[in-house]
Amino acid sequence: MYSLVMVDDEIWTLRDMEVLLRDVEGFALTGAFTNPLEAEKAIRQSQPDVVLTDLKMEEMSGQQLMKTIHEHCPKTRIIICSAYRNFDAARDAIKYDVIDYLVKPIVKSDFLSAFEKARILLDREQSEESSFTRQRVVASEHPWTEQHLCRIKNE
Repeated sequence: MYSLVMVDDEIWTLRDMEVLLRDVEGFALTGAFTNPLEAEKAIRQSQPDVVLTDLKMEEMSGQQLMKTIHEHCPKTRIIICSAYRNFDAARDAIKYDVIDYLVKPIVKSDFLSAFEKARILLDREQSEESSFTRQRVVASEHPWTEQHLCRIKNE
């Protein structure tokens, strides 16, 4: 189960997304915030797998929040949900490796698709990380392997 934090300064949008989230498999809502400053603090502390954020909020923009997440929570993935189609936001979305950009009003199929993309990406990252860890364990159990391979390569 992957952790999710949602941030939107409109409470009714958060409630709508919570209803849509019921049809999404593999994600647990661990926080929903109308105040992006509170959300930022919680995100830095909990390091969720995914953050779904609005862009236009009063206390802090979604773009500022994405930058903070990118700098302090490098494994956290982002989905944007905004009523605005903004070139700067789209450029930042690419820069911060955003999974998807949903436009309000939210279309259920787009919402489900964004979380399917997120789940596939997180599953792949988890699998790669697990494989890398196994390789390191095997290498540490057999220290001769690296020397042996270097010798074979040099012969």
